[in-house]
Amino acid sequence: MGEITKEGALNLLSQFGQEHLLNFYDQLDAENKTSLLKDIMTCNLAEACKGFVESSTVTHLSDTDLLPIPKDAYVCRKDLKEKTLTHYWDTGLRGIVQGKIAVVVLAGGQATRLGMNAPKGVIGLGINATPSDNLLGLQAAKIKKLQELAREAYPDIAEQGRCKIIWLIMTSAPTRKLTELYMQRVIKESNLDPKQVIFFDQPTIPCFDYDGKVLLADKNELAKAPNGNGGLYSALKRYIPLFREHGTEYIHVYCVDNILCRVADPHFIGLAMSKNLDCIAKVVEKKKPQESVGVICQLTKSDTYGVIEYSELSKGMAEKREGEKLAFRAGNIANHLFHIDLLERACNEDDLPYHRANKKIPYVDLQSGEKITPSQPNGVKMEKFVFDVFGMSKRFCIWEVERSQEFSPLKNPPEAGKDCILTCRADLYAEHNRWLENAGITWIKNALVLPKFSYAGEGLEQYVDAGKPGYQGPKLAMVKKMKPFEVPSERFFDEIDPMA
Repeated sequence: MGEITKEGALNLLSQFGQEHLLNFYDQLDAENKTSLLKDIMTCNLAEACKGFVESSTVTHLSDTDLLPIPKDAYVCRKDLKEKTLTHYWDTGLRGIVQGKIAVVVLAGGQATRLGMNAPKGVIGLGINATPSDNLLGLQAAKIKKLQELAREAYPDIAEQGRCKIIWLIMTSAPTRKLTELYMQRVIKESNLDPKQVIFFDQPTIPCFDYDGKVLLADKNELAKAPNGNGGLYSALKRYIPLFREHGTEYIHVYCVDNILCRVADPHFIGLAMSKNLDCIAKVVEKKKPQESVGVICQLTKSDTYGVIEYSELSKGMAEKREGEKLAFRAGNIANHLFHIDLLERACNEDDLPYHRANKKIPYVDLQSGEKITPSQPNGVKMEKFVFDVFGMSKRFCIWEVERSQEFSPLKNPPEAGKDCILTCRADLYAEHNRWLENAGITWIKNALVLPKFSYAGEGLEQYVDAGKPGYQGPKLAMVKKMKPFEVPSERFFDEIDPMA
């Protein structure tokens, strides 16, 4: 970019009716003038204004526009035979050891709803399952464990040295610095290769008032916000050559705040690879018509797939049933797997739609120059949705999993009693209790298995007798009431009440 001038900025602003953004220009010192002009010239103004205009027309879908997911595109994990699950697991591990898998975590959100001014991925969980005790630490440990499982399953292929899951972490301007700082410890404790972890920022875009005027956050700064999880695609575009060079075939995209997320789930990957799918969405069953979760369905006009918010479903459609289950039951949990070819098309697609979100946006009053913090929504943040690329898929599939096993998001403060740190901990403990029970381990309950010993409950059968006196087998490391311990050890018998 050449020299930025007031005249150049004014020329750009006049094209979109945004000249008011220079309202306080003459009051600023030289440094702040330069800052404002740079903000104007680099804020994606044309894209934002186009998105605002186009999003003013919302297409409301009628009942005749929607169909449930057809049976041949809907796979329910709990209905599969063990032989099929084993095949998917082995296929997924083979893809990992061959270096064909990358993961992208959407970690740009701050924990403001939790009462904290920090990225969600780094706040303390209070469980001590990893030294860093945060969501990113758990996910890093799972990635490391998967690489070990893949090497053990395919030692000959592992010798080629390609068994690394590339981990891309999408941050935002407010979360980038702190996330990178915390991740230095996470990478070290999990023994990941620093080169396999890549940080990139979610794009930001200006915020508008309801008349389509861009708001000022300060006299020298535009009000901006991340452009939604669908901003992933334009941000990922620069990494497509890296994926191609590495031989990446599938990219798992997930949200950082799900404590039960199975990062790079071999079953998920194995299904996609076995059936040559280009897009697969992991869902949980929506069991109540009024549950506030978007559902994935088929769109009749285009014969493609999309996500319909719960508020867009009519009462009749929401309550419609197929046998004992809801017809529209594929609850979206923002957990998707994309083939590299589809992802590349999405990254080159400039016309993914923007959606409006009414928000409370702090702004500078153009008359008084005062900063205003509104108590009610006063403007619009523009967002793209990650699932808007489903329509590009030619080979789409749903993978339904058990909510209790794979979905427990951290979204609310503890007093909410739902989707909060307390429910996340409880759900994680409940899942690990199931692992122990399924492995035949009865000498302890209400304990967490450290990630380096099991990814999803596999391999625990060898520890059936580990809690018995005289046991001489391999040790198992666990956590109970935030206390890490090993079994067998004198400390376990002296300090830990295994059945409490």
